Amino acid sequence: MTSRLTVTYGLRWNPLFAMQDDRRPIPDVLNFDIERYKQGIRSSVFQNAPPGFLYPGDPGFEQKNNGANAAKPQSDVFNTYWKDFSPRLGLAWDVEGNGRTSVRASYALTYVEYPTQFRRGTQIGQAPWGQTVRVLNPVGGFDEPWRGVPGGNPFPSSLSKDMTWVPFGDYMVSVADLTPTYSQGWNLSLQREVMPGTLVSANYLGTVIIHTNASQPLNNAIFVPGNGDANGNCFLNGKATYYKVAPGAACSTLNNTQDRRTLSFLNPAFKDEIGRFGQLTTGGTQNYHGMVLSLQRRPSRGVSMNANYTWSHCIGDFVGRSNAGNSQNVDDTYQDPNDRYRDRANCESDQRHAFNLTGVAETPQFANTTLRIVGSGWKLSGIYKKMSYGNLNGANVQSGSRTVTLGAVGSGGDGTAGVDRALIDIASQRPNIIDPNHIYLDTSGRPGTVLVNAAAFAFPDVGTLGNAGRGIIHLPPTWQFDLALSRVFKVSEAQSVEFRAEAYNLTNSFRHGNIDLNLSSSQFGKVRTALDPRILQFALKYVF
Repeated sequence: MTSRLTVTYGLRWNPLFAMQDDRRPIPDVLNFDIERYKQGIRSSVFQNAPPGFLYPGDPGFEQKNNGANAAKPQSDVFNTYWKDFSPRLGLAWDVEGNGRTSVRASYALTYVEYPTQFRRGTQIGQAPWGQTVRVLNPVGGFDEPWRGVPGGNPFPSSLSKDMTWVPFGDYMVSVADLTPTYSQGWNLSLQREVMPGTLVSANYLGTVIIHTNASQPLNNAIFVPGNGDANGNCFLNGKATYYKVAPGAACSTLNNTQDRRTLSFLNPAFKDEIGRFGQLTTGGTQNYHGMVLSLQRRPSRGVSMNANYTWSHCIGDFVGRSNAGNSQNVDDTYQDPNDRYRDRANCESDQRHAFNLTGVAETPQFANTTLRIVGSGWKLSGIYKKMSYGNLNGANVQSGSRTVTLGAVGSGGDGTAGVDRALIDIASQRPNIIDPNHIYLDTSGRPGTVLVNAAAFAFPDVGTLGNAGRGIIHLPPTWQFDLALSRVFKVSEAQSVEFRAEAYNLTNSFRHGNIDLNLSSSQFGKVRTALDPRILQFALKYVF
């Protein structure tokens, strides 16, 4: 733009093309139509599938490329997104015109393309391609788990049009026109060379992620309050329910979870056909704001150094998949189907304070031949980092390493005593906070200490969700010091040998790992795991 102002801008067209499932005889893609369920209309492709399910080959199937037959079995997993445009803008201003002070700013919008597995998750193992049956409270116990299950043991099964369908199956349905996730990032930085070779900078970083993935429960159980009347009738919103209980018995129990499911109320005739049922949704958001202060010293007399400090905060809805490779699952649902903000909290990766210091020192080229051969060219490099909220966790799942749950993560509704306290068959339910001023006991992070006070939490009343939020626990600070020693030995002009020795956690210090936050566990809140001890590794590389 001018001799002191540079502007970079552009527009990236980023269509997300559909992935195809080519498996025979029917691709692993599934839709659900609530109106067809209410009317009891079944699939023509799999005639025993639960009402409302649509497969490639069924009229009304939503994906565009629906050629499911022996000659052309493929079907799109989702529809192509053509209108994804990503603007970019960058500014660089030489304030004084001498190259010593600069102001930079940028903005970019970027679409995120997930692998197919992350879009489908539980769907991969569901009927008819796989079989998942969840028996909440087996009548025959573990000795006879299939007693009381319609049709008995459904295994093994074979893929055919008239195959037997499992009762109480877990399902995850596809959404043909799923809004893609995208992020918007912007930054503003001031950089100043305070002396030759030394640069200081102050940066503001901002990011917002739109349309994060989660699973919307379509068939959670509904809590029906009270007890049955003299005729065994229960009432919900002033109307008698279709099912009955023994007179005076509770209207909501683990045993009648299937009776109380959302779809069971809509059409009781098919109440045993669908268990947990989720649909991928992309309604969540996350945002990050951070300030980064840094100091950079360019190599001078064989020594260079970099230091930075970050003060930041990340808030958002949970993501139904993690960066560790976990796919979208039917259990990765919001705690309250009608209020997703109940799960909005600090990100699992939130680190309010983080400090990093790196340095490299190189021995000089000695004039003495012997010293030059033995002592020149050695490089010693070190990294020290300290973080305020424990080790960085890239995941941001429903129940991560900073969330207190009533039972083991992901086990809600499996019949474990006290886990499905709300009696709605939602996984990873959380407790009530009854003493917010005494949540922590010993924050030192030493082995064997108790960080979180179990007495500060309590199981919520039956039929209710706890008031504890997600990601509320601040783990003790953690740190690490790594060191490396290396040198390149020249054999000839075109050949060399590189030696390298590295030490991670050089001091072999104890650094706590994840802490058991299952309120039902006898080890709740205790520091019982650790990050890696000292690790040494050596390498010798011949370059030619």
